[in-house]
Amino acid sequence: MKNIYLITFAILIHVLSTGKAFSQDFRLQQYISSAEKITARAETEKYYWVGSNHGLYCIRKKGDKVYHLTQENSILLSDTITSIATKSNGEVYIGTNKGIVRYDNYAFLLLTDENSPLRSNKITSLVCLNGTEIFAGTFDGGITIFSDLRNKTFTTKNASLSSLRETIKEWWA
Repeated sequence: MKNIYLITFAILIHVLSTGKAFSQDFRLQQYISSAEKITARAETEKYYWVGSNHGLYCIRKKGDKVYHLTQENSILLSDTITSIATKSNGEVYIGTNKGIVRYDNYAFLLLTDENSPLRSNKITSLVCLNGTEIFAGTFDGGITIFSDLRNKTFTTKNASLSSLRETIKEWWA
């Protein structure tokens, strides 16, 4: 039963993270080839962030300058972008099948199962709740919550839906 709860919550996170549209009429295809599959998108004050199966596009809103980041020319862990989430302070979390890349408005930081609470690098979904907490769903390592003050991971071995709910209530009280 625990597996069903965590899988259901991971699906909810995925739906929340991919249901976001850009704030204005923005034509992605003018920047991205038709052969690429758009896998994720997000928006911050200054940039549009678009993930694909060929890397990450960072498009400046003013001036339309486009940066195409790949594993070859950047710190990206993989060219397969699975999800993108943004915090209210402008930080961007980029999910890949090999971990998370966090951009804090100045530099990129890698988050993997070796240097963070993640139990798996196979990120399936990212969503920001309350503007400050990032929920990272993984294929086989549960859900990890990244917060400014604390982090916690829920797996089928250490959690139930009620313990996840209680943590969320406690942190946002």
